[in-house]
Amino acid sequence: SRRFDNSIEFTVINNNKEVSFYQAPEIHTISYDRCVDLFSYGMILYHIVSGKLPFDKNTASYMVLDKIVKGIRPEIPSDCNKRLKRLISDLWKHSPKDRPQFIDVVKALYVYDEKLFGDINDTDMENYKEYRERILQSTFLTDEDIQFLKAPALLKQDKDLFKRTYDSAEKGNLESIIKLARMFELGIGTDINVNAAIEWYQIAAQKNNPEALYKIANFYAVKNEVFGFSESEYLKYLKKSAELNYIPAIIDYSYQLIKNERNIEEAINKLKKVADPPNNYKEAQYRLAYIYEKQGNITEALKYYDLSRKQGFTQASSNYALILLEGQGIKQNIDEGLKILKQAASEGLAMANCNLGLIYEKGKYGQAIDGEKAWKYYNIALDKGLPNAMTSVGKAYYRGKIANYTVKQDSIRAARLFETAANKDDPEGLYSWGLFQLKGYGGTPINMDDAIFNFKRSASLGFPHAMMMLYSLYNEGINGVRDTERAAQYLNEAARQGFPAAIEILHPSKS
Repeated sequence: SRRFDNSIEFTVINNNKEVSFYQAPEIHTISYDRCVDLFSYGMILYHIVSGKLPFDKNTASYMVLDKIVKGIRPEIPSDCNKRLKRLISDLWKHSPKDRPQFIDVVKALYVYDEKLFGDINDTDMENYKEYRERILQSTFLTDEDIQFLKAPALLKQDKDLFKRTYDSAEKGNLESIIKLARMFELGIGTDINVNAAIEWYQIAAQKNNPEALYKIANFYAVKNEVFGFSESEYLKYLKKSAELNYIPAIIDYSYQLIKNERNIEEAINKLKKVADPPNNYKEAQYRLAYIYEKQGNITEALKYYDLSRKQGFTQASSNYALILLEGQGIKQNIDEGLKILKQAASEGLAMANCNLGLIYEKGKYGQAIDGEKAWKYYNIALDKGLPNAMTSVGKAYYRGKIANYTVKQDSIRAARLFETAANKDDPEGLYSWGLFQLKGYGGTPINMDDAIFNFKRSASLGFPHAMMMLYSLYNEGINGVRDTERAAQYLNEAARQGFPAAIEILHPSKS
């Protein structure tokens, strides 16, 4: 892939006859790079599509090599899809520089939704798509890779629309300026270009367009090449947009008022204006319900969760169900809570599936422990990219079981899942990935500094196991240096959160 250093040279030669079928023409030269893998994959893909070896198995190894060097390739079946045929042809190009990058191969297969073997294939395509997503989730990809994979294919009509929009925006038409910015941001009619999107949003923001102000605010909240992270600029633009009654900005600004404990009453008042009739904005109802729940006002929380979920906001359904299941402040209703949670899960809500996984893994709310059900629900949430589901599935792969259900042990896959969850700031994922870096599990290179960094990130997000790990490391000494003061800080914080092991150390129970 584009992350590989193609200057690395290799000199290994394998004369096995069937292996030679897949060897790139340059493999028997003095040096070659990882582009040989692209050639080999092209031959493997041909084998999958055709069901045949690339060359007659009775052909001598030197003759196979001679054919490959001369540019002779197997004939791709006529019923092979043109796009797949082109991919195979590109992969086995004679010159390494003419072959696509691996990320381009992944992209081609990611967007390929047709059956590989023509009309006779009985492949379950829905199963295949789920499998494809699961593989991607367990593979480390940069944000740039993911953005590239998710970008839609460019169609002629979209390209034409992009040109018309660009010409109109150049003339100063505000509607076209906003539309052009969206097209650059999403890759509609053009390649994704976040920098160009920001440039056009800035032009619209100078004209006080509320959507553009909201977009600029959000660009200050994420890493990009134009703006560095700036909470003050984020809040400034968000407030400007909210003052122009842009509803998404009102919701986000209200959330920031709550998060930073600036003015909760102001946040409630702003949200009520868009949550109550005549607006009835379902996300505002959800946010308002969340505030009331945190305040302990369960009656109002249920009211607004209910309004939101009845408008199809599935996150509200999940929270509403959990209140019923917990029975805090209201009469517990496990049957209704599970019914609503399962409905939200069936509608594709990742968190609802993850919550069901936890319920069946731990046997919560009077349910029998059922590891098989837990595994099913966690994997659905994993396929939808939920970080804490990645961690739960990773733990099962590492242990070789989940509750009373056995899964195939795979510490390498567990490592990839933990790494991905850590990159998404899941507290337990950070802790688990740190543990793998500390101990070298799953083939992970041992790196004490990175492990401690991830433990600290996990602890800062309130995960007590990470606090206890840091207590142990600092108390015992890192690279021969103890820091008992810092160790005590982490131990006390874990105890403050009610972690039993920390409490026992500080206040030993009398035997």
